[in-house]
Amino acid sequence: MTKIETWEDTGQGYPLRWWVLPIVCLPTLAVLLNGNIVFIALPAIGDTFRDFPNLGEWVLTSFSLVAAALSLPAGELGDRIGLRKVFSWGLWLFILGSGICFFAFKGWILILGRVICACGAAILAPVALACLRRIFPPEEQAIAFGYWSASVTIGTVIGPFLGGFLEHIASWHWVFFAPVVPAAIGLLGLLLLPLLPGKQISTKPDYMGITTIGFAIFFLLFFLMESPNLSPSLNILIICLFLLTVVMWRQSANKPSAIIPLNIITRNSWYVPSVLQLFIRALFVFVMTCLTVYFQQGRNLSALQTSIHILPLSIVSGVVSLVSGYLEKSFGVKYLMMATLTLTALGFWSLRDIPLSGFDGGEWFGIVAFGILYGNTAQLSHQALVHFPKSQAMRGSAINTLIINLGLALGAAIYSIFVSIALPLNLKQQSNWQFPVEIPSSFQAILNQVDQNLHTSSHSQSLQALQESLAHSFGFGFALCAIFCLIAIAITYSMRPFSSN
Repeated sequence: MTKIETWEDTGQGYPLRWWVLPIVCLPTLAVLLNGNIVFIALPAIGDTFRDFPNLGEWVLTSFSLVAAALSLPAGELGDRIGLRKVFSWGLWLFILGSGICFFAFKGWILILGRVICACGAAILAPVALACLRRIFPPEEQAIAFGYWSASVTIGTVIGPFLGGFLEHIASWHWVFFAPVVPAAIGLLGLLLLPLLPGKQISTKPDYMGITTIGFAIFFLLFFLMESPNLSPSLNILIICLFLLTVVMWRQSANKPSAIIPLNIITRNSWYVPSVLQLFIRALFVFVMTCLTVYFQQGRNLSALQTSIHILPLSIVSGVVSLVSGYLEKSFGVKYLMMATLTLTALGFWSLRDIPLSGFDGGEWFGIVAFGILYGNTAQLSHQALVHFPKSQAMRGSAINTLIINLGLALGAAIYSIFVSIALPLNLKQQSNWQFPVEIPSSFQAILNQVDQNLHTSSHSQSLQALQESLAHSFGFGFALCAIFCLIAIAITYSMRPFSSN
């Protein structure tokens, strides 16, 4: 009996692919909106739950940590049982978690909601990329990824502004309700998506790889976040556990069924764009958090005013992402990223000396330059995914999502470590500032010290010391970002084109 060829067999693409694209993009918009809308609300959340140390960092990191750890099993499910089915699971989990965050009245309930929401996001992000790989022919994929990145950008553009607006007219609880809207619309339009059934895979799932990688990510990020609060012996224990899980994963990594195939991830054409993706996502969280704290605490702006100041970065990123597919086809991802990284390095260097009076032309140049860089990151995802055949589209997308979420979590962890070291050191240099010998390990603890110091010195002196220290600390951080961008340029130069041979 002759087999009837389908649109997947012919490689011509799904006939209604451009009509289905918005359905694929809406859940991605919800996930990105969920992440970016929270930045503005972090100070208000910290004020509400003062008994929960480092809650702001945990709100960010718990989401990225869980989404990163679960993206690999989500990818395994998608390739085995079908994309549309796991897509619906992800949407329901995401909506449920967002609802719990909305009604949270305790810090631990808020974190629980973020964890459940992250379980849904672990599915939604890779399944969207996998759908693009399967419903679009190769010659259209770069452009499709560029349009998909528009959903990422819209979440980036409206996230901070919408978060500031909702907090201004209502409360921080509403920032967790807004992402439910695009997710619910995506759920209603799910039937228009082709079934995209799972492939016949003869090998068993790589349970060892899934488990060990999940624990390795947890130990790594927990160490980065909490190492200043832990004793040296406990830090050593966590490092040993991380190395142990890596060794255990390495024992099974050469198997044909390995969840992360070494024959792919050791290729220069895969790991260079993946490392760049990790770097830029971490940079995004670090920069956004620094800007939010600087405007709200350093310049005493409201959440709405802060979101307006951050809006240029988001708008530029959005406009660039819409055309990134065409830029990639014209110049190639290697030279496109080298150019944008060079521009960003110059921009960050202009931010090394932040004036307390506000940003001028040089500072805004730095913000816009980083927006251009961030707008092109979707093409790095495309370069990484072409290494995986369509039968493993979900696995490749899950690994790419793991890289993205790991970068987001690393950015939050790096910010936490940076601010716990740089800000107290700058504060101790300010005149008439009584600071304890033991340096606080969180921004909230530093603010508590500011409140205590207000009783021993003048109010204006303390606030001026805090504002100057924030400007000096974040200016130094942006200078370091410029140096890292130069290193990233050298890494990008080593990128080789992908070859299927």
